[in-house]
Amino acid sequence: MNHETSQVPRWLVRIGQVALPGTVLLAVDLIYEQTFLTWAHGAQMVGFAVSHLLGPLILLLLMMAYTLACD
Repeated sequence: MNHETSQVPRWLVRIGQVALPGTVLLAVDLIYEQTFLTWAHGAQMVGFAVSHLLGPLILLLLMMAYTLACD
């Protein structure tokens, strides 16, 4: 993707690049819990797992934002 001809601002592309890994990790964890664990062990407490996953993800996102701001 050529950023010079793109209509999307560069800062918005950066935010998307920073958010993508966390979004993928969250989606994979939710899919795992809602399918494989549910099949093997019955209904899961997905909200409990998400709340314990989001704390470290928020910390990671803050660290990544700080790193990009210092760039």
